[in-house]
Amino acid sequence: MPIMRRKNLSEGGTPAKFLIIDDGWQDTVNEFQKDGEPFIEGSQFGGRLISIKENNKFRAIGNVTENGAPVSLKDFVSEIKSTFGLNSKQSAITRASDDYYPKNTTTQSLHIAAVAFNSIFLGEIVVPDWDMFYSLHDAAEFHAAARAVGGCGVYVSDKPGQHDFNVLKKLVLPDGSVLRARYPIKVLQCEVFTVSPIKVYNQTIQFAPIGLTNMYNSGGAVEAVEFSDSSESKIHIRGRGEGEFGAYSNFRPKSCSVNSEDLEFKFREEDKLFAVTIPAKTTSWDITICY
Repeated sequence: MPIMRRKNLSEGGTPAKFLIIDDGWQDTVNEFQKDGEPFIEGSQFGGRLISIKENNKFRAIGNVTENGAPVSLKDFVSEIKSTFGLNSKQSAITRASDDYYPKNTTTQSLHIAAVAFNSIFLGEIVVPDWDMFYSLHDAAEFHAAARAVGGCGVYVSDKPGQHDFNVLKKLVLPDGSVLRARYPIKVLQCEVFTVSPIKVYNQTIQFAPIGLTNMYNSGGAVEAVEFSDSSESKIHIRGRGEGEFGAYSNFRPKSCSVNSEDLEFKFREEDKLFAVTIPAKTTSWDITICY
C-alpha cells in the first residue's frame, strides 16, 4: 500500500518526500449504530476491554536471531541507535489546532481560523503545524491555499489512487518540494488589499514579480530580484519551479531569456502583465528581462 501511494503521487507529478501510514484511528466508531440511537451499554470506548498485553514486536524474546538480525522492533531501534548513532530528533514544529475532520463539513473553516489565529502567537516561537487534509474533498482548495501561505509543511492523507492533482500541482513542485511561505502567518503591516510594492528601476521602469501564477503561493517561487544598470537596463529574477511566470511591468520589455536561452513572452498592455513560460522539468531558473 505505501509503495502504491508513492507511485500514485509520483505518476501525478507530485512525488512525496516522506510517507506516514495511517492506522485509521478516526474510523473506530460504532458504525452498527443508527443516527440518534444512544450508546449500547458496554460499547463505549474501553467498555469491553478484557486485558492489555505488550505487543509481540516489543517483547524481549531474545535480542537477535542466529544471523544477528534484531528480532523485535524494540531491539531494532536499539540497534540503529548504537550502530548508526541515530537518536531522537528535535523539531520546532508544533500543532496549532485541533485535528482535521474530513467528514465534518462544519469544522473546515473553523480548523483554518483556529490555526491562523493561533499562529499569530505560536509563530513567534515555533513552526505551526496545520495538520493534513484530503486533496479530493469539497474543501480541498480552501485547505490547500491556507497551507500555501501558512509557512508550514504540506501533507495530505489521501487514500491510494484518490487524489486531485489539479490541487496538488498548485502546492507541490515536480521534484517534491513545496513553495513554503518564508514565515508563519503574521499580522500585516498594511491593509490586506495592498499589492506587493512596485520597485522603480532607473527612474523609469516600474516592476514587481508575481511569481509562478499556476501555484497557490506564486510569490514563493521568487528567490531574488536584481537590477543591472548598464547601457541596456536588465532585471534578473532568480527562482525555482516550472509553469508560467508573471510580473507587473509598466513598459513592454525588448527581450527575455530563461537560463540564458531567449524565449518568447506575452505582454498585456491593458494591465501591464508580463508572462513567460518556464520550460517543463526546470528546477531552478534565472530570468533576464531587457528594456
